[in-house]
Amino acid sequence: MRIFKPTLLVYLLLSLASCENSLDQLQNINGEIETAVETSRDVEVLYTEKGQVKAKLIAPTLLRYKTKEPYIEFPDGVEMKFFDDQMRVKSQLKADYGIKHEKSKEVVVRDNVVILNPRGEKLETNEVSYLETQKLIVSKKPVKITTARDVIYGDGMEAKEEEEFSVWRVTNPSGRSRYSEDQFR
Repeated sequence: MRIFKPTLLVYLLLSLASCENSLDQLQNINGEIETAVETSRDVEVLYTEKGQVKAKLIAPTLLRYKTKEPYIEFPDGVEMKFFDDQMRVKSQLKADYGIKHEKSKEVVVRDNVVILNPRGEKLETNEVSYLETQKLIVSKKPVKITTARDVIYGDGMEAKEEEEFSVWRVTNPSGRSRYSEDQFR
């Protein structure tokens, strides 16, 4: 009997050690697969600066993913309203889908994107990125910009945030204008 007990003890120790490794491995795999998601419905978020409301975000659904690269998704669309100092809407953005990558500080909106600026000019495109660290609004998709006098088409566009989309640069512009040749002489 004495010979049997140490053998059984060694076998149990080896089994436990191998189970422990397997359990650790399973927990690591489970941790990589498992994603915590926070879901919010009928979202309205106010962004303030020094106590003054600067913008309002409206979305039917907000999903916050807590992964190694955390992000916020707006799968059912997103609307942003930007306010002046008197709380009047000065510009706004609407899109059918949005995503914000929290680490890279990049926001991408796509599908039926419409942006209105303080001058009433309208940008229509299928995708726009806001690069927060560069304070730059960029689209590499075809764009249509409608102003009081012009309709401008292009292969993409770029605008600086501080210019509130009132000054933009269009890639390969084309379109029609209501200016006459006499205005340029």
